[in-house]
Amino acid sequence: MLWGSGLEDGNKHTRENLPFIIAGKGGGSINTGRFINTVKGNQGDLLTTLLACGGVPLDRPVGIATRQIPGMMKAG
Repeated sequence: MLWGSGLEDGNKHTRENLPFIIAGKGGGSINTGRFINTVKGNQGDLLTTLLACGGVPLDRPVGIATRQIPGMMKAG
C-alpha cells in the first residue's frame, strides 16, 4: 500500500521532499523497516521502482522518472 502527497507545501506547490509511506513487503521484493531521507528523486522514480519490485516490465519510466531508487529493491 502506498500513501503520500504530490506536494510538499500546498501553498507554494513545491514538489520536493514528498512524504510517502509504503506499507507491505511487496511479496518480499522490497527492503522494509527503513526511513529513507537521503534519496533525491521524484514521484515517478518511486512508482517506477515499485513496479520493478512487482516484476512489471516497463519499456520506459513512469512520468518524469529518471531512475529506480537505489537500495529499495531487495537483491535476489
